[in-house]
Amino acid sequence: MAIPALQLQSACKTFNAGQWNEVKAVRDVSMVFEWGESVLVIGENGSGKSTLLNLVDGTVDLTAGSVSMSGTDVSTWPVYRRYRHIHRVHQDPSQGMAPYGTVAENLAVLGLENTSLFDVDRLADQADMTHFARTIAVINPDLETKLERKVYLLSPGQRQAVALAMLALRDGGQRILLADEPTAALDPRTAQTCLSLIDQKAKSGWLVLHVTHNSAIIDANRGRVVTMCEGEVSSDVYT
Repeated sequence: MAIPALQLQSACKTFNAGQWNEVKAVRDVSMVFEWGESVLVIGENGSGKSTLLNLVDGTVDLTAGSVSMSGTDVSTWPVYRRYRHIHRVHQDPSQGMAPYGTVAENLAVLGLENTSLFDVDRLADQADMTHFARTIAVINPDLETKLERKVYLLSPGQRQAVALAMLALRDGGQRILLADEPTAALDPRTAQTCLSLIDQKAKSGWLVLHVTHNSAIIDANRGRVVTMCEGEVSSDVYT
């Protein structure tokens, strides 16, 4: 039997435990995900969808249970260590990138997967700028000549284009893609580019967990759908 890409075993997260404002955000979730799966995670606001992704990437600590990747328990791994195996696309494009770095530096930072390289300026100097320009031009042609611009000076749409270019450039084997409402703030053309990139990654063997409220995406889905309700998995079906 193949080792699963991701396994959650009795995963729980409680915020403000024992206080008047205690919230059981994720309750005893056990699931297995395989490489090459593209899974929609749906549910109402506050159902635990984003917290579930946060437990996978380590930005939120488990209250109980475990998270394993490729058969290895990563429950105690820090975020930076997990990100060698994970790529995340956020709804808010300011997350997941360095706002005071240039576009080129943010694209080059993918080279930090090589633990011998920690100098972002040097990484940018060594990078293939032509490849960066070609990649980002497909997503947003206006950015092709703006690789030296600081990210914080870009519009929200331009920052999201940088985030998508980072996804397009991320390679080097199987990874877990966490996509948290990635199309919510995008224009229709860029949203379609985003969905195409996500689909390409799943077809290349990545595991994709895609949180969405978009009814068109849900209706068009032909695959696995996990529905969250009050922190629990209320259904896990194939459509």
